[in-house]
Amino acid sequence: MKTWNLFKKWLIGGCVAYSLLSLFVLLLQIMISESTLMVDANSFLLMFPCGLGISAAIRLGKTEKLPRWVRYILQYVIILLSFVLFLWLPRSTAFSPVNLLLLLVLLSVIYWVLFLLIHLLLVRIKRLWEED
Repeated sequence: MKTWNLFKKWLIGGCVAYSLLSLFVLLLQIMISESTLMVDANSFLLMFPCGLGISAAIRLGKTEKLPRWVRYILQYVIILLSFVLFLWLPRSTAFSPVNLLLLLVLLSVIYWVLFLLIHLLLVRIKRLWEED
């Protein structure tokens, strides 16, 4: 039964991540192109495995069996690989090492800034709950 609950939480997290990624891509396309929306089906289908990878990384980050630094590094690597493998590589026709390096640096900066903001927010909320 514990395996089924873990699988169910992973799928629910994957669906939430898929929905957020899809919404972000649609909003980004609306801001960039003023013409009609032309998002292909392959992009949306590949967002689901990316969402499942993000969900698995988040589930891994919540386990207490690994040291904290190992969880953070594994979560970072899994999320970064999910973005690169499922969102960037299938879309790019001209693969350039410079583009990949710039993408990895940009995604790393975005990831660690979001990680820091979420961590600080959760610490603050936890502190407020303990004061009450």
